[in-house]
Amino acid sequence: MDIIPEPRDSLPDILVPLVEPIVPYDDADFSTFGERLGLTFDNADMTTPEGTASILQSWLFFGLLSRSLKDGFRMDNFVKPSQKDRFLSLKNLPSDIDAEDSDFGEQLLKDCIDAAALIRRLDALGKLDTSPAGETGLAILVLVKALLTVAFKPSRQASHAFAWCSKFLWKHMTSLGWCPQQVAWIMVSCDPISACFLARLRRPSSLSHDKCTEDACMANNVQLDSNYQQRHVKDGCSCSSLHVDATKVKEIIRNGHIPLVSVKSSSRGQASLEVSSATSRSAYAAISHVWSDGLGNPTANAIPQCQAEMISDSLSRISRDDGSPEECLIYGVRVESENGPSLWRRCKSLFKKAPLTKFWLDTLCIPVSTPGDSAEIKADVDKLKLLAINQMGQIYAAASQILVLDSELQQVGAGVLDQISHVESLARLVSCAWMRRCWTLQEGALANKITFQSAIGPMTPFLPPRITEESVAFSLLPGPFIYLRIYQLYKWEMTHRESVQERKDNPILVHLRYRFQEILDNVTSTYNRSRFFGQATPASQLEVFSAVWNQLAYRNTTKKEDLPAIFSNLLDINVWKLLQHSPEDRMKALLRGTDALPIDLLFNTGPRALSGKDSLDRWVPSQPSRTIMRSSREAKDFEPDAIDEFFDEYVKNSLRWTESGDLELSPLNSKEMMALGLQGDEKKDASSLVFVTYIDMDLSGQVTPFLVRLHIPEVDELQRDDRHKEALILDVRDRSGGGGCLLRLTNIEEESHDLVGRYDCPLTWESASPEDLASFPTVSSVDFGNPFKLTLQCEPGPVMKGQVKRPLHGHLMGTAKITGTLLMGTMKIFWLASFILRIIIEVRLGWSNLSPLGKAATMTFVFESSGAFNTFIPIALPQILFIVDRLQMAGFLSSMDIAYLVLRFLGHSWLHSGMVWLLEC
Repeated sequence: MDIIPEPRDSLPDILVPLVEPIVPYDDADFSTFGERLGLTFDNADMTTPEGTASILQSWLFFGLLSRSLKDGFRMDNFVKPSQKDRFLSLKNLPSDIDAEDSDFGEQLLKDCIDAAALIRRLDALGKLDTSPAGETGLAILVLVKALLTVAFKPSRQASHAFAWCSKFLWKHMTSLGWCPQQVAWIMVSCDPISACFLARLRRPSSLSHDKCTEDACMANNVQLDSNYQQRHVKDGCSCSSLHVDATKVKEIIRNGHIPLVSVKSSSRGQASLEVSSATSRSAYAAISHVWSDGLGNPTANAIPQCQAEMISDSLSRISRDDGSPEECLIYGVRVESENGPSLWRRCKSLFKKAPLTKFWLDTLCIPVSTPGDSAEIKADVDKLKLLAINQMGQIYAAASQILVLDSELQQVGAGVLDQISHVESLARLVSCAWMRRCWTLQEGALANKITFQSAIGPMTPFLPPRITEESVAFSLLPGPFIYLRIYQLYKWEMTHRESVQERKDNPILVHLRYRFQEILDNVTSTYNRSRFFGQATPASQLEVFSAVWNQLAYRNTTKKEDLPAIFSNLLDINVWKLLQHSPEDRMKALLRGTDALPIDLLFNTGPRALSGKDSLDRWVPSQPSRTIMRSSREAKDFEPDAIDEFFDEYVKNSLRWTESGDLELSPLNSKEMMALGLQGDEKKDASSLVFVTYIDMDLSGQVTPFLVRLHIPEVDELQRDDRHKEALILDVRDRSGGGGCLLRLTNIEEESHDLVGRYDCPLTWESASPEDLASFPTVSSVDFGNPFKLTLQCEPGPVMKGQVKRPLHGHLMGTAKITGTLLMGTMKIFWLASFILRIIIEVRLGWSNLSPLGKAATMTFVFESSGAFNTFIPIALPQILFIVDRLQMAGFLSSMDIAYLVLRFLGHSWLHSGMVWLLEC
């Protein structure tokens, strides 16, 4: 669609042919206009794709435009002629439609959401699979998102996001070489406009996704053995490998420390790798990469010399300082180009930190077994590997910089740095292979700052500020240094401040930039740094679990047994203790190490290790699936005064471990979940794995038919005793359909609505169509009441709650920064005392008795103490003016004057010492 900006290096646009006849909207009921044109949802309907496209273009394209633009609508403005055909066009869509706070706005919003839902329904029925119906459905989805973008503020758009799908776009993107799993992720994580922009990117990757599915990408999996192929920076390079001192690496890890590597060059130009142990004040970069790019080495701690030199060169080009808020406001990403520093960079160069020279790379810093090693050496290496993996959370959280090396990003780059090329850069960041691997989620989430190496130089997306020792220290700063205290928040606000003029000029480009930025933010904010007395709170841990699950669902790893370790690092659970369990027991041990679990785990239709076994733990997942865990990030759509209530409900509506090792879900109301008892034995035959039941969803006394699909394994050992009642637990947060589970009840307390049972299988449910009523059996059900309490029986085992937690991942230099923080804390006392003394002095003197110089001294003191204009006031100027004035007017300094000056200068000295300490770290 021509409303979507064209990337610099793009593939041809998707053209949507005009299919006539186009019937003008008749100003009657818009919701039934399609029916009046002959559209049906009957599977037996034989309408051709051309006929379907004609109806949809009349109704949901031109008709929706007519409803939205009213008198300003002209059909010819939205048709693009060509030599042979005519195509739909949105190029003339107004960049601003006033729909806020009006009945028109509410109607427009309803029309858009209904249109998207109808296209989703037609797509599910297979009526939009082929041309030109497929292109038409996609064009309507793009129109819907475009109307929401130009008519409503971003905050309102977020609260009315709509689910969508397009088999046509799916086929189009997979035919261009996209991975089916990544396309599935795009349709969940991106809106239609963002997806179409991604579809136009020309991707240089030569990987084949022929063996990939919606659930897994196989292209980036590698064999971690002697067949692994390392790659050089350039094809044809045959430089030798550089090895680290493996013995020294092992000893550093054995002593509980972290090894760091630096590249050294001799006088003859020969490079070598030097290993050192990280200290509390070490500044280093952690390298994040995908092993399929060839930077790994499963048999030796060595990489090609060209790769080592490339890493060293990249680190020397990366500034340890942040870019200006202004350039990030425009682009959302900073590129370290060779065009010279900006004025902001020149000003900040006065305080520039030394470039990083040390780095941590798993290939060099995690011990490996070499061919021919004895069993004893291999056992020692395996033990050290576990120690190193347990350190990885701290390694990436403590790094000054995360440098991402992705082969696709290193092959692309724009020659011109403008808004479109920066949006394209953000799009490539969110779609690169690095974003699809499991371990890189942990590395990105723990990062304080991320830089991606590209063909045009290091790219740094501007990300939200983190809770770090610096932010704690800045909170101790006195008035004149308030600009340091608010600097991080100011940067972020400048980045996300909405430019009204920019939105009017190009709202779609602004939307793309914000959307891709948000996707990156979701990765880097997965790790929750909020703590209560050093420990993660149940609310934050529950949020993180949901966020990590949802992110990992569309990521891949060569070794699935690594997944619990990734969860552990992001949930602050001790990986070392977790890895002592057998691989098949690690996920359950992980779950038992949490305070609360999302109830959506019971609705998981993905892999479960014991799904076909007669076990109480049939519900335990073996890996994350596409079953979405409800995340507290949904709170961003609430009004501010409702957020606290949302978090309370979110934590309450979760699974918690009991002392006996069972799971308890305490009381839920019918707005969230429903518990239905199945009556009789009608469901026992195999054909009734899909059945219809009638539910009073709104407790109004009127029942509605719903179709329930039970996901029972084909081979199942569970002994279903007919004497036990069965219950459906339905997630009714979305009244049109959702997930749930089937339980076999072992006890029912009728009066208190307490249910006790064992897990059987997950289920999905949706509204039943007339065809469903005729095709599937009906099973009667009864509501167990509202609210209800559920206890899920689990296999015996210790509840590990509180035994494996650890504090927040922090900087290695934390002790050094604490010292600086304490220095500034002491300084704050001096500042407060000096401030009080100066006020007393000024009151005694009186404003009217001050000389012009004395008034100037007082005004600069006020500006310094309040933080206003302090960047223009030298630190000692108020005190110098004060001394000169007192000597001129009184001829001497009183004891109170001297006390004030001493305390003030001590405050400045402590401030300088503390800040230098922090900045050097």
